[in-house]
Amino acid sequence: MSLPYRRDVDGLRAVAVLFVVGFHYFPSVFRGGFVGVDVFFVISGFLITGLIRQDVAAGRFSVAAFYGRRIRRIFPALVLVLLVSLGMGFLFMLPDAYRALGLNSAASAGFVANIALYLQQNYFAPSAEFNPLLHIWSLGVEEQFYLVWPLVLMLLVRHRAALAVAIGLAVLSFGVNVAQTASNPVAAFFLPFSRFWELGAGAVLALLHARVGRPVLEKEWAGWAGLLLLAAAMVAIDRDRAFPGWWALLPVAGTILLIASGENARANRILSHRALVYIGLISYPFYLWHWPLLVFARIIRFQNEPKVLLSIGLIVAAGVLAHLTYKFIERPLRSGGHLSAKVVSLTILLAVCGGLGLAVYAKDGLPDRFPQEIQKRVIDTGRDGEAAQVCVYGADIRPSAECDGIGPAGAPLVLVWGDSHAFHLIAGLRALQQDRRDFRLARYIAFACVPMVDALAPSPRYCNGANAFARQKIELLRPDTVIIAARWSAYDGTRGYASMDEKRFTRTLEWLKAIGVQHIVVFGQFPHWKLAPSAIPLRNFQFSVFNRPAHIGKLAERDSNYLDAPAFAAEDMVKRVATAEGASFISPSATLCNREGCLITVPDSDGLPISRDDGHLTPAASKFFIAQNAAAIMPEYRKKEPPQ
Repeated sequence: MSLPYRRDVDGLRAVAVLFVVGFHYFPSVFRGGFVGVDVFFVISGFLITGLIRQDVAAGRFSVAAFYGRRIRRIFPALVLVLLVSLGMGFLFMLPDAYRALGLNSAASAGFVANIALYLQQNYFAPSAEFNPLLHIWSLGVEEQFYLVWPLVLMLLVRHRAALAVAIGLAVLSFGVNVAQTASNPVAAFFLPFSRFWELGAGAVLALLHARVGRPVLEKEWAGWAGLLLLAAAMVAIDRDRAFPGWWALLPVAGTILLIASGENARANRILSHRALVYIGLISYPFYLWHWPLLVFARIIRFQNEPKVLLSIGLIVAAGVLAHLTYKFIERPLRSGGHLSAKVVSLTILLAVCGGLGLAVYAKDGLPDRFPQEIQKRVIDTGRDGEAAQVCVYGADIRPSAECDGIGPAGAPLVLVWGDSHAFHLIAGLRALQQDRRDFRLARYIAFACVPMVDALAPSPRYCNGANAFARQKIELLRPDTVIIAARWSAYDGTRGYASMDEKRFTRTLEWLKAIGVQHIVVFGQFPHWKLAPSAIPLRNFQFSVFNRPAHIGKLAERDSNYLDAPAFAAEDMVKRVATAEGASFISPSATLCNREGCLITVPDSDGLPISRDDGHLTPAASKFFIAQNAAAIMPEYRKKEPPQ
């Protein structure tokens, strides 16, 4: 009922999980460690396909038994990690983050975490570094593969077409991967069709092994070449590469060569070392535990990265938890006992985890866990509901007629063009408009899309349509003033978004002037934070249900410890071009920052946060900021009397 055991494959599992753990805990050293997931995919495809093919060929394959084994293999540790994560989140997470954890818990329980993470990729998504279940996306890809592949294999093995079909599907998936990495790298990373080729590569190798009756490449050079390719992947690949794409061939080919060379190759004997084999045996719970421990250490200590000694301690703790999970939970449930009772019980438990997650999501992260004063000052950042309903453009959002201009008929038209850092200005501009009643306000906002006239954006896909639509509207409406704002640091060409350089920005401003826009206002880079300003005031005490102060005292107004200071450099080009083209340039740091740091609370607001996340102004902050810069934004209107 099982394939011959290979110690070297468990050792290869250890290499994979150590790659991933190294990347998460020491990213500057293990720059390409995330390729360990790709190694896992190949190993999984090889082992599972080998087992299925063997059982089908022997006439004993059962779909129910296969999925029963998968449930007993995957569910126990996953249930435990989900329950612990939800419990820790209840103790230590703010409501917005806990609400997101609830959604991700439900998605993880349904093995669609990869799809949920893809759909959450926008400026308002919680930071990945504070998502305890970020790593569960890989389980989603695997289980989506195994929803289909066993059934296909069961039909094809009997007709001896399995190898040809496996090769064809793997090649097709690889093509999707290359194309999607170029056009939509986030989708290529998370979605299954661009990842199936990695599991498929392992499946092809398993079928080749079965056909020849032995490892297909029993050569010493193959094992060493495999290790060399894995080392090259670690060194050459980093988070700034377009991945998976062609780069993923390095870890996948390296894994294939190591498995294909056989366990007797010298390189594979290294992998068969006792310590590596045991780490491989506990690699699944080790993988599950290592990331939540790191995330909750960040949350509890209110900083991005723990110190080296703490990081080592957390890795050891993850190893201990993995050992205990493997010994007392995984092994007892994996073997012996009545299959149906265990499968049903585990399925119910995982469904309970999903239900708890949905309840947390539906209850907005359970804000009543916190005292009223803390809810007011630190949690209730405010929402500009009216502005959020219209005049944004995204994958499934289209502007309404109100975007063309709201305000007194015949008044000068001010049009806002940009990404979410233009969107967060709307609350302040609306307040200014309602106060002065001397201009109309139009806005065309596209999240994650830099406003520009002639460049194509590789991602998100809707950006090109959004910018084309905005340009058409600007030409049609002929606004008196155009306000341009964006998170300029995101458009340096390394993050998959469009690249905004000096020439492109110059052409954009020249186009606005050519169509008759009299006044152009350009905003520079807004402060970007490593920790949301709404959470910074809590850093001086360990917040949990075990330590709930009645009030949090006087809040600091400014902070520099959690400020992403290098992001400000992105506005240098913007300021240079705006000044050269005669546009009005406004640097947000001039209003929000000084030598003591940048504002984290809105002045004279009883401590309301300046931002709800890593850089978007709250409505209260938007109104303060616009009020401070009203004269510079619209100098030609400031002396006019409001329409009667």
